[in-house]
Amino acid sequence: MQKKDFLLKRYQWLLIGFLVLIVCLSTASFHFIKNQEQTKTNKTKKAAASSYTTLKDKAAQSGSVEQLVNKTYHLSRDYVPGDLVTLNVQSVRPVQLRKEAAAALTQMFGAAAKEGITLVANSGYRSYEDQEKIFAQHVQTMGEAKANAISSKAGESEHQLGLAVDLTCAEMSGDLQQSFENTAEGKWIAAHAQDYGYIIRFPKGAEAQTGYEYEPWHVRYVGVSLAQKIKKSGLCYEAYLKKHGADRVQ
Repeated sequence: MQKKDFLLKRYQWLLIGFLVLIVCLSTASFHFIKNQEQTKTNKTKKAAASSYTTLKDKAAQSGSVEQLVNKTYHLSRDYVPGDLVTLNVQSVRPVQLRKEAAAALTQMFGAAAKEGITLVANSGYRSYEDQEKIFAQHVQTMGEAKANAISSKAGESEHQLGLAVDLTCAEMSGDLQQSFENTAEGKWIAAHAQDYGYIIRFPKGAEAQTGYEYEPWHVRYVGVSLAQKIKKSGLCYEAYLKKHGADRVQ
């Protein structure tokens, strides 16, 4: 009888041990799968963010003309391009751009002139302090909400990059208005800017992505290859990077 009780208890303990083992293995398996899913999620999030951060980080080190600057990705107060040159083209005031962008713009003005199109540069590089003053003036005259839709806060402007230029013409009397798109100069820019490395940075219909109203006069230099890809895609810069990723544009 004692032997039977001993065997029964031994069997019970073995059964309990087996059940505990199953529970432990199930728990470990659950945590392993959960960790794998979390790792996968983190990798996905990282990949989704890379289309922006890679360009920004690369530009911070190398001065890439592809650098993304907008309401999310800012420039520091002390950022000043090291290769600014003064444009030797018709302009409303003295205009500076980075050397590569200036050379491309000069070529573009020359090509336009051969077709009877006279472009005029209105504004190029602006310092952090310049942009700060401009935005403050807009806030005073129209309120912050409207100002934020038509102008950049300091540090959020591509003009500080030295890669953006506002264009106008005699018909516009040097002004910057959406009606520029109806002028011969505006139409020429819309059709040919990409062949000289420029894109219309804030296109019509992309306000939700860019954060700004349509500006047919504001063009941004990104290099010929990338500019032509963006033009062909029909997307704004933010949407293009989100769809294709940084590895497609570096």
